[in-house]
Amino acid sequence: MGSKIIKSIILDKLRENPNKKAIDIYHEIKSDYGMEVSYRTAWYGKERARESVLGGDADSYAQLVWVFSFADPLCSLMLPSSPTNIDANQGLYPVAYAISETESNWRFFLQCVSEVLSRYPMRQVTFISDQNPGLLSAYPHVFPNNPHGFCFRHLVENLSKKYPSQSPLHKSVPYLFMCCAYSRTPDSYETNLAKLKEEGGSIVEDFLKDLPKESWCSAFFNEERFGEMTNNLAETFNNWMGDLKSLPIYDLNEGIRTKSMERIAEQKEGSKEWVTILCPNMEKKLINNLAVGRHWRVMRSDTYVYEYQCQKYRVMVNLGEDFICSCREWKCHGFPCSHALVAIQQHGVSPYLYVSPYYKVDKFRETYSHTINPIPSISMPVDLSRSSFPLQPPLTKRLVGRPKTRRYRSRSEVKRQIKCSRCGKYDGYNRTSCKAPI
Repeated sequence: MGSKIIKSIILDKLRENPNKKAIDIYHEIKSDYGMEVSYRTAWYGKERARESVLGGDADSYAQLVWVFSFADPLCSLMLPSSPTNIDANQGLYPVAYAISETESNWRFFLQCVSEVLSRYPMRQVTFISDQNPGLLSAYPHVFPNNPHGFCFRHLVENLSKKYPSQSPLHKSVPYLFMCCAYSRTPDSYETNLAKLKEEGGSIVEDFLKDLPKESWCSAFFNEERFGEMTNNLAETFNNWMGDLKSLPIYDLNEGIRTKSMERIAEQKEGSKEWVTILCPNMEKKLINNLAVGRHWRVMRSDTYVYEYQCQKYRVMVNLGEDFICSCREWKCHGFPCSHALVAIQQHGVSPYLYVSPYYKVDKFRETYSHTINPIPSISMPVDLSRSSFPLQPPLTKRLVGRPKTRRYRSRSEVKRQIKCSRCGKYDGYNRTSCKAPI
């Protein structure tokens, strides 16, 4: 049995699942037809069927020009990394995505994002990135006045790589660096920084030499960051894409568009049942913060100024125009901390008056009020090669060996252990796939 016959057998199955693996095809041929085929033959049959179903790279790129004539101006931007946002319920909200990572493409991409954001000049947008070289050089030219924070997780990974994995400093130095990054006051930062330099020595000093503290430390980041210290949203977006990343560029774009379309519709319909002022996750956070300070002693200093005692600590809260708490959590997260909520209760007003409107249900519904329209393919031209603006695929050379489909993990990354809630074991499965006898 050759690859052409295998192609004809699996063609319909591949339409349902374009990411079908060659090893699965090998086993299906064995079980359904009782015939032995080599893995190489099964793989070639899969590739032939895949090209027949999805088309080649030239066809895929030609289809993009037609698709962009229908797409939303913001959603039609493309790169393998993506600017993503958090909605009012702390969920993922993809803003734009792109396909290339050169400096010129990054600048063009950011200019397109800036053009769309300029329609909403009422607030400043904060960016958090992983210090991509193309992004770092393009960002100041497009967003010179917007705050730009560095991802704490990537900084920790870069710092931990400078120490041998067997060394005790491999774990202690990143921990001290975390203490510095999450310091809320300049004094606590200086204290933690002295400990970090004493522990890490010259390696830490060289690492921090060209790293502005305003970009990674909470104590010196004066703009709204809403408690976000990492760009994990980009990783979440990559996981959310799933197997789409292995599809041709047109199908990749269509997969992201349809997933975004479904998510927006799902969130829009789900929020109609909410009856609270804040989004559900933020409402829970408000209740938890209120419960923390129930037993604290509060003293009034002025009309809007309060002091309260918590064990051996004293904290000042100003409910005036600036909304200040001396712990700086209110400033860092944009959400009233436990100290502020105790003062608000003592002041006799509703805590919802002091919560940012971006956490409220009305803003959530406004975020998902727009829709991504379907794009029927019946209007697609039969011969896209005659387009006035033909788009050709890049000239690439396939490397020897099997292509890598998984991201290389840094040695500082620790794989999270999954505990089964049914049997209680840490064997990498959950309750859904648990087969242990109970």
